[in-house]
Amino acid sequence: MKKKLLPLAMLAGLAGVASTAQAVYLNTDGLGETLVYPFYTVESGQNTYVNVTNTTDYYKAVKVRFLEGENSQEVLDFNLYLSPHDVWTGAIVPVGETGAKIITRDNSCTVPYIQRPDATGAGADGIEFRDFQYTAGTSPDPSDPSGSLQGDGGTQDLTRTREGYIEIIEMGAIIDTDMQEDIIHDSNGKPAGCDNIRANWLANGVTPSATSANFENPADVTGTGVWLADASVGFAEQADHDTLYRLGGLYGYGVLINPAEGSGSAYNAKALDQFFGAAQVDGVYNSQHTNPGTVLPSMGSAYTVAQIIDGNQVVDSLFADGWDAVSSVFMHDTLSNDFVLDMAVNADTDWVITMPTKRNYVNGAGAPVAPFTEAWAGGAACEVLSLEGWDREEAVTELTGDIDFSPRPPAAAGPDDFAICTEVNVLTFGDASAVHPSTRIRYGVPDLGFENGWARLDFSVDGGGATRQLVDDEAPGFETTFVGLPITGFAVQKFINGSMEGGTLANYAWLVEHSYTRDITVP
Repeated sequence: MKKKLLPLAMLAGLAGVASTAQAVYLNTDGLGETLVYPFYTVESGQNTYVNVTNTTDYYKAVKVRFLEGENSQEVLDFNLYLSPHDVWTGAIVPVGETGAKIITRDNSCTVPYIQRPDATGAGADGIEFRDFQYTAGTSPDPSDPSGSLQGDGGTQDLTRTREGYIEIIEMGAIIDTDMQEDIIHDSNGKPAGCDNIRANWLANGVTPSATSANFENPADVTGTGVWLADASVGFAEQADHDTLYRLGGLYGYGVLINPAEGSGSAYNAKALDQFFGAAQVDGVYNSQHTNPGTVLPSMGSAYTVAQIIDGNQVVDSLFADGWDAVSSVFMHDTLSNDFVLDMAVNADTDWVITMPTKRNYVNGAGAPVAPFTEAWAGGAACEVLSLEGWDREEAVTELTGDIDFSPRPPAAAGPDDFAICTEVNVLTFGDASAVHPSTRIRYGVPDLGFENGWARLDFSVDGGGATRQLVDDEAPGFETTFVGLPITGFAVQKFINGSMEGGTLANYAWLVEHSYTRDITVP
């Protein structure tokens, strides 16, 4: 493995910015401008709780986006306006056996309004996820020349919305004092003017229907059209890390709750910081604030310079677009974690593997874009991986001889190959499951021959033996090569203890972060 720091002065000149202080990176301290929550689910009666916290003294607008797990198609998004030190919480819950929705009892301003029952428990609760993005039109799938596949060729009903992942992207800092007064919470813990914030997105002079679900009190609303005309009104122009109005400072987490089992597990969202350096033009920050009905900003809106900490070295790379920059910070060539299948405690283990930028590389017309090797077609875009497993006593899948010193020789056969084909993938070890994924995103791990141990996935080589690479080619002569795929996620382990007094069952579940390696070469 060869690694070298690309000279900062050279990168600065190529990028046209003051310095590589502006570079999107994965903040291991947990605070950032953009948060990625690798998994949500409502399958088998589960709920997923979502939390985001603004740790700063600034008023922030953020985009909250939910994406389904097959092909990262958006199923819902909305704008959220946070006051200083504010927290927003919500829960993704099932809608019967067919769909999912977001509910909240939080008072922070959302646009549109997320309905909730009144004090008597009457009225609508939450907003249901939608299938518009993946069911509209006829699939251009090359595997279906008749054009009979609908939408994007994947699952074509609302069950697809029941699993996926979440993006929360900061759009800017609000400095207008009137808008701040609408957003700040009073002594009762409620903002004074969320409907005023919503009215900025309604055409000037227009009044909503008295039964509109998009406002808390629609009878009192008259549109101002302020943000329809210019979404940057009221936002700081220079909201980067070198000025008074600072971006970032968000953290979040998700909680997978299984009420029927009495178990749950929590994870921290992955934090991307200095995400919007791309908004710098001659040192002036342009707000990324957008209409709640749009799919922007996205991961592709990120700054095109990325910074990766690899061991004790820092690698800076310049890319053609934000998608590649974000992909580079998630690029890994291997992933390792434990599995526990101990029959004495009815143990189950699942690995969640999410590829938060994959949609950009597999959904275009024609061939896939590196580092991915298969385009989305017929409801799948598969990547062949290699898997090796060890038990807790260093044995590999097949020992090669009698008693021996450590380390033992490798197994006679090489790693087993298998494929994962969706954007969110749940790898289930054994016959049962810890998070109960649907068959849409569930993959059975080949039998490793051990009850307990650890395994390693290798993303470096595709099914044809070629190396998967993401190349920074915006600096001729200084191309940086990243091997593997852009991945994130975690493992969930679950135990059932049936030996308690009186035969009471006790369920325990916890989350274990994946461990990774990187393979980065800078000539």
